[in-house]
This record gives sequence, C-alpha cells and structure tokens, in this order.
Amino acid sequence: MKNRTLTIVAAGLLALAGTASAQTPQTSFQGWYNGAKTGYSQTSGDAVNSTGSWTLGYELGYNWQSQGGFVFGLDGYYDYNAATDHDVSGTTGRLSIGSQAYGMDTKYGWASGPVLYYAKVGYGGLSGMGDASGSGSGFHGGLGIEYKFTPKWSVTGEWLYEAGNTGPANASLTNNNFTVGMNYYF
Repeated sequence: MKNRTLTIVAAGLLALAGTASAQTPQTSFQGWYNGAKTGYSQTSGDAVNSTGSWTLGYELGYNWQSQGGFVFGLDGYYDYNAATDHDVSGTTGRLSIGSQAYGMDTKYGWASGPVLYYAKVGYGGLSGMGDASGSGSGFHGGLGIEYKFTPKWSVTGEWLYEAGNTGPANASLTNNNFTVGMNYYF
C-alpha cells in the first residue's frame, strides 16, 4: 500500500511538472495564500511498527518573490493525522496512535513560470492522539511543488517530515506526510 501510494504521488507530480513546463506565462507566487490538503501519513514511534493512515491539513502564509524567481515565504499550518493500530515490539499488543501537528514554516523556493519548487523548514508542536497521549515539539522539514493554473488558484504536492516526543515517557513519534492540496491567493 505504501509503495503504491508513493508511486501514485510521484507520477502525479511528474505529470504536473511536465504540463507546467509547456506553458510560458510568468505567474507570480507573491502574496497571501491559504490552502487545504489531504493525503497519506506514515506514523511510527518508539517500540511500535510504522503504519499508514489518512491526513488532512490547512495552511496560511505569505510569499515574497524576487525578479529572478526566488521565493521566500512564511506559513502556519495544522495537520490532523488519523489514528491507526500499531503492533507493539516484543508483545502481542496493539496501540492506536495518531497525532495533530501545528507550527510555523519558512519556505525557500524557485519559480519557473507557473511552477514553484520549494523546501520547507520549521518548528512546531506534535500532540499524540489515541494511546499516544501527550505533546511535544520539534523541528520538521519537507519538499514540494506547486502549480498555478490561474492567477488565484494552485495545486500542490508535498512531502513533510514531522517528529516530536510525546506522552509521560517522552516517547518519539514521527510522521511522513505525502499530500496533495489546493491554495487560494488573495
């Protein structure tokens, strides 16, 4: 399931990049935007196996774009990573683990016509859900591509890695989120 999902996301991003390279008008990524995303979250933690589930997210941000196409942005985000059952190492037990992640990112990118290639780095909180109660904080990062199909609307594909320590035992919890979404520029 995980490999099939990754293959579908990768194929979609390549098709998006190929379609975008055929267009010539310069589109600006400057300004305020907000967006929603959905996709696949691969969650793992101390002493539990890695299991996938669905994720939903929201972001609000602002981009500055130079004449040369370089983009610098700031955004706030919230991700809901649905709880799913995980096997516990060394036992026959199972735990239901999910998370909510929130924080701030800096975005560094390069725009080529209607396509923006970017990397994100930020700091945020991670709250465990289900049997992984508690919260913590940590750094996160990711890569993405954004395609503006009108002056106000764009589609995105993104990978984001989030990690933090949660619960009374200060256990490690990580998410690899693979999402697609829509952004609206004000």
